[in-house]
Amino acid sequence: MRINPREVHIQDPKFFDQLYSTSMKLNKDWYYYRFVGTSDATFGTSSYGQHRQRRKAFNRFFSLSAILDHEKQVRKCVLQLCARLEEHQQTSRPVFLGSVFRSLATDVVSQYALPEGFNLLSERDFGKYYHNVNRKLSSVAAYNRHFSFIIPTLMLLPTWLVKLTATPGMVQMLNFQSVRGLKHCIMTSSNLLSTIKMTPRW
Repeated sequence: MRINPREVHIQDPKFFDQLYSTSMKLNKDWYYYRFVGTSDATFGTSSYGQHRQRRKAFNRFFSLSAILDHEKQVRKCVLQLCARLEEHQQTSRPVFLGSVFRSLATDVVSQYALPEGFNLLSERDFGKYYHNVNRKLSSVAAYNRHFSFIIPTLMLLPTWLVKLTATPGMVQMLNFQSVRGLKHCIMTSSNLLSTIKMTPRW
């Protein structure tokens, strides 16, 4: 059944394996993924071929050896979480598990993908403000799917204005993207260039 000009609804469980098989080469719905705000990111790439090329650049970060190398850091985060829960148990303070597990996931991913982790597990309320910012950003992204000028317009705002009007969580995200992220990119590029120059060509 066609439910709109770009989508069909299929009520057939047998078709699931056919649709989601590894041999299918389907493009993403560009309109749906417009909520990302850019087609340059891997997640928002609609073309199957281009997405495959961009995704290939990340393969080594998701290999079994890469994950095992990060196991020690994941265990450290889990132990920190257990310690925080014990603190709340001793003081009989209630814990909102939604923020707790989101903080655990955020710390694990940010410590792996960014120069510095967010360290939300050490926050008194497990980074509640940060999670609220993410929820608001999600709603903005949903509107951007229909009005694609919203996120590009927000990205054009000067940094000083964003810092005046943003929450602490938004400022933290902005700092990672601008200052620390740029520093990390420069260091990574310099190391890569030095490696290329020092590598013998044979």
